[in-house]
Amino acid sequence: MNKAQFWTLIGLSSAVVLLLIAHIILINLATGYQTKLAIAQQVINQGQASKSILEKIAVEVYKVSEAKQDQQLKDLMARQQITFNPNTDSASSNSGSTPAPAPASTTAH
Repeated sequence: MNKAQFWTLIGLSSAVVLLLIAHIILINLATGYQTKLAIAQQVINQGQASKSILEKIAVEVYKVSEAKQDQQLKDLMARQQITFNPNTDSASSNSGSTPAPAPASTTAH
């Protein structure tokens, strides 16, 4: 083996080692991003489930306000931008069926 072949072999070996290290780093980064993505997907799924429950609650509150002719309850729903379309039998998502966030003073500590 002459000097040129030796240094070529050393150079290629070094490149392989560097590529291996880069591969390990990229795998670790990808795993971290995958974990973050899974957590975000779980939060989205929980949010969708909560939205469904809140829409059902809004429908029931609307029905109670209609049955009892409770104007204060209707006013409260209007202030929170909760609307109900009786024709579809569900809360209207485009017109603000999700309630506004609670004021900071009423949140649990």
